[in-house]
Amino acid sequence: MKVRIVAIDDDVLVLELFELAFAQLPGCEVIGVSSLAQLDRTVVWDVDLVLLDAHVPGTAVAELVSRVRTRWPAVPIVLVTGDASGARELVSTFDLAGALMKSPALTHLALTALELAGVQRD
Repeated sequence: MKVRIVAIDDDVLVLELFELAFAQLPGCEVIGVSSLAQLDRTVVWDVDLVLLDAHVPGTAVAELVSRVRTRWPAVPIVLVTGDASGARELVSTFDLAGALMKSPALTHLALTALELAGVQRD
């Protein structure tokens, strides 16, 4: 079974790092999305996990969470941020699976995100 992860981040380099990190985990595929408009055009329906940047310019976290939950109601969302201040409150407010700091150890981040979401890989 392939694990599909949608990563939403306005920084294309961060999206590429997510793709590289998860590529090292057999069975994982990352679909990078850098804007709300791009999210609306994403045609992937079978998703296991969403990684959500806490700071996408011009878009409130509430709007992003709402759009994600409309498309994939049962899919866990993990908040990913470079700024831990307020992360715990966002996780609680929007009932997210958890929060992770952006880190150079992205493979660790990838494994932890899957674990937080309860997603199993083959």
